[in-house]
Amino acid sequence: MTDFPFFVTQSRAVSSPSGIPVICGGAYPDTKLCYMLTQYGWELHSAMNVKRSQFGFAYNSFSPDPVFVALGGSVTGADQIEFYHHQYGWKLSDLRLPSYICYSCARFINASTVINSGGSKDCVVPQVDNNSYFITPTSLVRGPSMKVKRADHGCALIKRNSTSSDNVYIIAGGYESSLNQLLSSVEIYDPVSNQWSDGVPLPYPMRSFGMTEDRFGGVLIVGGYTISNPDGVTTIWYLPHGGLDASWILLPQKLSYSHNANTASIVPRALGIF
Repeated sequence: MTDFPFFVTQSRAVSSPSGIPVICGGAYPDTKLCYMLTQYGWELHSAMNVKRSQFGFAYNSFSPDPVFVALGGSVTGADQIEFYHHQYGWKLSDLRLPSYICYSCARFINASTVINSGGSKDCVVPQVDNNSYFITPTSLVRGPSMKVKRADHGCALIKRNSTSSDNVYIIAGGYESSLNQLLSSVEIYDPVSNQWSDGVPLPYPMRSFGMTEDRFGGVLIVGGYTISNPDGVTTIWYLPHGGLDASWILLPQKLSYSHNANTASIVPRALGIF
């Protein structure tokens, strides 16, 4: 895979149904730029209105517009929300998060609604909360509280089972009140019942990993920070499609080197780690 144009960490990546990954934001250097991977390499896609890292970022797979949402982050505008539209690009919303929020995780759960979970309030590590919010271009509503406070966790949207069109939002890992108080717990939000329930825990506590959906409705977790491997790991864990009650499977494939503070996305015929 083509190398990224510059060194960056704490960026966010998503993949469109066509398989084109888009990476936005990041730190070292702080940036508001978004890039997409084409057959010619990485090309500039767009520029957000504010610089962001460690932020909530999601792609809308239900509707062609809005395309993306970006919210929170630790560089500037950590309470600001913006949506990307095909017609006019990134547009800041008049809405504001209740406080500065970093290390949260977001996904569209329908054509217009984003769920954003957890994060560190005011971007201060110990001030982790268990809040969730439902966000549209015109509204922000508090959702049900998660069972556990967490930040720097992963999230994904997966099908309830192999025959249902209903989706559930799954969150995993992260830290609770300090960077070394790691979590292995998994929670699942069901939009039908509007409740959180326990999922199958991760094999061990971890944070700062990439988490993404695959083409078959399963979930992949790549890289990450663990207490015994603070520089990152090379492992890839997989939760099969329809396997919300199944165990996580350690895939035989490994990353070529250790990763943490990374993001991940499915690219054509491959898994991209950035």
